[in-house]
Amino acid sequence: MQLPSVVQFGAGAIGRGFMGQLWYDAGLSTGFVDVAPELVAALNERGQYPLRLVDSATTQDLSIGQVQAVLTPETATIVTWLSHCQLACTAVGVNAFQSLAPLVAQGVVQRAQTGIPLSILCCENQKDAGAMLRSAVQAYLPESDVLNTYFESSVGFVDASVGRMVPPPTPELLAEDPLLILAEPYNTLPIDAQTLRGTLPPIPGLLPKTPFAGYVVRKLFTHNGAHALLAYEGFLHGKTEIADCLQVPEIRTHLLAFWHETGNALVAEFGFPPDEQREHETDLLRRLANRALRDTVQRVGRDPVRKLRADDRLVGAALLCQKHGFDCTPAVRAIASALRFTPSHDPTSAQVQNLVAQQGVSGAFVNLSGLSADNPLVTRVESAYNELR
Repeated sequence: MQLPSVVQFGAGAIGRGFMGQLWYDAGLSTGFVDVAPELVAALNERGQYPLRLVDSATTQDLSIGQVQAVLTPETATIVTWLSHCQLACTAVGVNAFQSLAPLVAQGVVQRAQTGIPLSILCCENQKDAGAMLRSAVQAYLPESDVLNTYFESSVGFVDASVGRMVPPPTPELLAEDPLLILAEPYNTLPIDAQTLRGTLPPIPGLLPKTPFAGYVVRKLFTHNGAHALLAYEGFLHGKTEIADCLQVPEIRTHLLAFWHETGNALVAEFGFPPDEQREHETDLLRRLANRALRDTVQRVGRDPVRKLRADDRLVGAALLCQKHGFDCTPAVRAIASALRFTPSHDPTSAQVQNLVAQQGVSGAFVNLSGLSADNPLVTRVESAYNELR
């Protein structure tokens, strides 16, 4: 088994559907680390996997090669990989960080003997994911002045803003090929330049940015916020796929209003050029209409408990508009729609409904968002919720 150039934690939708292509296009070999035995075995048997890029007009079938994989219990192999790789990357979800941290810590200990810097890209849909993983890894490091110096100066936990849309494989795709991943062609990955360590190899599509915080928040509000709005309002209109939601004039109008107000707030907060922000929204509108992705309302809207937090896509956008004096009505409407999201097979949606039944709309929203009861958004959300009847 050869040593890979990149250690990729997570061989799921983003790991294979986005990151694997970036590494392959850069001429790098990839060592996937995953928890699924059948997936790991198939990747090792083939040494490659199929990736299908689709938009409304074209389909492109690619073969992503130079790959191998190990299961997470194969600690010795993973530690060896981490001690020799050019970079590492996570696409596992932040809930997996605690189980991932001991592995990374062991790799850091062994790599410290070489003194070679290591950057770990955190491709998670979570603000400050890099800091979260860094803290989790540090807790498993043994006490050592030399090791501590190496960790502080030479190991970077790098936030990334993942914009490519990669829906989970459908039963039809899995029947065609269990390794097949469907994704949109978008291939740009902004990363935090300030937390990089060492020198990365040239990787097309990788965009180091300074300062970086605005790119994470813009992705969360402009992209994820729009996605959530379409899902929650689309559900109330009986739609099942995201692309269909854009065909409803009322929803499309609400989306554009959401972008107008939130975009103005992002420009005020982070200094994005207004033209750049509007171009980003226009491009995203085209991408969200990509019917070939077959992305569903139920998938995009799932877990409203997380998506209704004050630091997440809808409440966070409303608070930013409120801070800068812009109209938060479009965001408030989307929040109210999320409180009426009742799909089947989503236990967190049932949790939301139970809270509404027990505590009323305002009480439930305060509970879910973490806002104080006297925040003006609370009464506005309850009014919008009642209007949706």
